[in-house]
Amino acid sequence: MRSGVTQRKKASHLGWALVTIIWFCAVGTGLAFLYTYETRPSSYESSVSTWPAQTSINRDEGKYHLIMFLHPKCPCSRASLSEMKRILTRACGKATVDILFVQPETANDAWTRSALWRQAAAIPSVRVTTDHQGIEAANFGATASGHVVMYAADGNLVFSGGITQSRGHEGANDGRHAIISVLTRSQVQKTRNGPVLTPTYGCFFKDVKDDNR
Repeated sequence: MRSGVTQRKKASHLGWALVTIIWFCAVGTGLAFLYTYETRPSSYESSVSTWPAQTSINRDEGKYHLIMFLHPKCPCSRASLSEMKRILTRACGKATVDILFVQPETANDAWTRSALWRQAAAIPSVRVTTDHQGIEAANFGATASGHVVMYAADGNLVFSGGITQSRGHEGANDGRHAIISVLTRSQVQKTRNGPVLTPTYGCFFKDVKDDNR
């Protein structure tokens, strides 16, 4: 009798041990997936090397020109806008800044003017506009939300990429450092390898749909 009770206790303890192991494995797998998702770039590419002739954006030829492209519903891009605000605080008046929101053909302005739009509009001295059907994003080679390009006064590309360290995370990052470094110098000093490139973390523009997300 006592032997049977002991065996049942052992079996119960073994069962709980297995459940605990499975739980830890599941949590570990989930955390690993989340980390991979947050740190995997959406894109890592150079935009066009000179100011595109086909763009309708008016370039201020006497200044650097920063352009940020955003998905209106991308939660990761809140951090990108916060970083942009930090950059402009450090380099106030050094650049003309446009923030463009990609709007699909089926969407209206109410859909595009999301919380992100309001966050962007609250940043002093920026122009916030709609990029209908992503035409301008395509002109500049941007494929994901949060992508930033910066051109010098001569129209040459000096920066292309993201300004966050991972998806939705604020903090020190190579993109912010590179842009501030250029804007606070008296002259443009391009690297031997051309413009500075950093990864972009955000939703792809090809996935922008009027789905009320």
